[in-house]
This record gives sequence, structure tokens and C-alpha cells, in this order.
Amino acid sequence: MSERESGVYSESFLSDYRGCDRQNQNIDGMQFPEDNNRSLELLENLQARVAVMEKSNLATKIELQKSITRTSELEKKIHQTTQIFGQVETQGKLIQLLQSQLEDTKLSVKQLLDNSATNRNGIVPSLENQPNPDSELAKMVRDLGPKNGADHFTEEDLRRPMFKSDVKNILKMISMGQLRVNFRFPGNQDLNIQAQGWELELKSDRGTSSLRIRNKDGGVRFDARVVQQAAKGKYEISNETSVSVGRWESITVHKIGSGNITWNVTLLN
Repeated sequence: MSERESGVYSESFLSDYRGCDRQNQNIDGMQFPEDNNRSLELLENLQARVAVMEKSNLATKIELQKSITRTSELEKKIHQTTQIFGQVETQGKLIQLLQSQLEDTKLSVKQLLDNSATNRNGIVPSLENQPNPDSELAKMVRDLGPKNGADHFTEEDLRRPMFKSDVKNILKMISMGQLRVNFRFPGNQDLNIQAQGWELELKSDRGTSSLRIRNKDGGVRFDARVVQQAAKGKYEISNETSVSVGRWESITVHKIGSGNITWNVTLLN
């Protein structure tokens, strides 16, 4: 009869059984009770790290929201500052326009004073020299207006340079007695135009530009308010009086750039 059937086990069998029982508690080197404790410890550490990260993420979100708020406030301030600068620029242009109109008025007063006596050409200005409202000159002045050379141009000048036909119309008005006209030319242009017994010449070099006027009898004295664009929205204005250059009366100005130059001319008979 075997040991299992008899229920009596030898000492060697019991020893082998105990060895197998110990192996069952340590399968492949895994200590179950110890591993459970380590897993709990790792889980607790992980939960602690997650809590720290969530706290840090919350703080980051708060700082981000503060940054967005500050950025929005800065954008508002920048917009307000831009509006203020725009108002300042507009006021600057208005001041320049008013200054231009003031200079134009001074020239008109000077012309009236100059016309109070016989000038070098022997013409005595009087009310009789003023154009009849129904005359060809009056009609030309109304049709052309300051934009096309009749009278002075006192607005911000964004016009194109004048063509030869424009200048001929102006010389025609001058030949009929118009004393206040304006020309607009590129600062680097040379030209010579004749019409109705009058002649206009423009001479330019690297640093200066000269406007000359004469008729069949010689040079005719004139004043000019010269407007040059120095930068966008900024202008340099100078008041000049012609000098005799040969058989011409001439005004020479120093150019401040390569842009167009407006000559508001007042003929002194």
C-alpha cells in the first residue's frame, strides 16, 4: 500500500511538500505581499504628482488669462494713441493751410500797395483795368479756376504737373490782364512755352529751380509764393520777388527734393 493510500507520509515526502509550498509563494521571483505594497506606494506618488501638475496648470491658466487681459488693454491704448497722432497730423495740415492762406493774403496786400502807383512798365492800375464779368477773361477765370492756373492755389496741392496746353491758357489769361495765376511743375523739369506775346521758361539743375517770365517788351516783375513738398503732409513755403536776369524777370529757389513745385505768381504789371 502506498503512502497516500495509507495516510502515513514519510519525512522525505513532507520535506518535498514544504519546498513546493514555498515555491508557490515565490513564483518567478514575485513576492506578492511586497509587490502590492510597492504598487500602492507608486500609485500614491503618481496621484501626488498629478495633484501638483493640476495645481501648476491652474496657475498657468491664471497667468495666461492675466496676459490676455494686459494685451487687450495695451491694444486699446495703442488704438487711442494712434487716434491722437491722427488728430495731431490733421491739425498740423490745417495749420499749414491757414499759414498758406495768410501768406497769400499778405501777397494780395503787397500787390495792392504796389499797384497804387505807376510801375516800371508805365501801367497805372485802376478799377477800369478789372475784367468785365462778361468778358472772355472773366469766363476763362470762372471755367478754369485755381486748379487750372486761374488765381492762386491755396489748398493742399495733390494735382498733377501742368501740361503745355495748361500753361498756354494761363499765358493767354495774363495777356488779357489776369495778375494772379499759378503753375505746377516737376522740380527737375526744363521747358519754354510761348503764347499770346508772353513767354515762360523753367530752368532746373541739381540744386535749384528757376521760373522766368517776360513779354515782347522784356521781363515783367512778379512775386511768387513757392510751395514745395518736404515730406508726406509737410510743405516748405517761401515768398520770393523776381530779379532781372538779362531780358527776363526770374525767381530761383533751392529744391528740397525731387517732387513737384507750385508757383503762386502775382504779376506786378
